[in-house]
Amino acid sequence: MYENPVKDTNGDSMVSMEYLTRNTNMRANLAFAGEATYDDWSGPFTVKEMRQHLGLYVMNGLSPSPQLEFKFDPNDKANYNSFVHDNFGQTGNPLRRLRQFKAFFGCQDPMKPVPDRKASPLFKVLSMVKWIQKIGPMSWECGLHLGLDEQTLGFQGHHADKMQIKYKQEGDGFQCDALCDEGFTFSVFFRNEPPP
Repeated sequence: MYENPVKDTNGDSMVSMEYLTRNTNMRANLAFAGEATYDDWSGPFTVKEMRQHLGLYVMNGLSPSPQLEFKFDPNDKANYNSFVHDNFGQTGNPLRRLRQFKAFFGCQDPMKPVPDRKASPLFKVLSMVKWIQKIGPMSWECGLHLGLDEQTLGFQGHHADKMQIKYKQEGDGFQCDALCDEGFTFSVFFRNEPPP
């Protein structure tokens, strides 16, 4: 939840809700939230709000809606979720706050210089990938039979690292090699990263 004293190989803190909150609030400050953008800025995000918004995305992955906003609308019987409605509160404007979260959320420190693309193509999400690589082996004890295969994260936009996969129904996306056991991803290594 809170800033971890353990640093990754880049000298950055391992990912935590506090780290993500700090980076998101820094992005909002750099965009002059409340002045140049979002006149109705509700102030900096809290760790609790960060957990709620990220949890909303996880929930939408498990029970998809065409738009996240539909989960807040009591008139939409197919997508409305009373748990979401109750936990985001009826005071203020939770939909506006969700739009602010979408605009400013960032995993990486916006004050850190962007490295050369060839040296670190996953710079924007590197803290999350390193956290998966660190916490995966600590969270799971593998059995005798492991699976080593590629995983594809579907992606429909344009990106230099997007791989075209014509032989699979899933379509194009980012590819990584994954070590898995019983449905749990033990560790990942993305194909566009320089080899160790």
